[in-house]
Amino acid sequence: MTPAALVVGVALVVLSVCSTTPARAEPVRVLPRWQPAWSDGCSVPPLLRVMTPTETGAVRAACVVHDEAYYYGGSEDHRRRADERLQEALIAAGMAPWRARVYYLGVRLGGGPEWRVKDVSWSFGGEYFEYSPRPAVPDDSPEAKQP
Repeated sequence: MTPAALVVGVALVVLSVCSTTPARAEPVRVLPRWQPAWSDGCSVPPLLRVMTPTETGAVRAACVVHDEAYYYGGSEDHRRRADERLQEALIAAGMAPWRARVYYLGVRLGGGPEWRVKDVSWSFGGEYFEYSPRPAVPDDSPEAKQP
């Protein structure tokens, strides 16, 4: 066997092993199911609270849904989409678009996992505080029970 044939043979074996070896999946993070009562509504810093209007029920509901997304976490893209949905929901709840944009910018600047603030920072459920390929799942979901 020539050296070139040997190299080709080894390369084919390596490629066949690599192509049949399943990729390791990111372990599923499991958390207790989110409870809306855990939310404080719109997490506005105390110094800015005096400048914000009282939350209506619909505005609070939008913030509770946003808090749930932050609880389970996920990727940077999951966070961006959660923040965009918050802005859209605030406008739908009757908030002025400019004010909804201020809330959006606030969560973009102050909601990242690097702040590691319980109940506020991205992926705060289980105090994980990191981006991950996918959000955590509730402990009573079918995905949580898979091996």
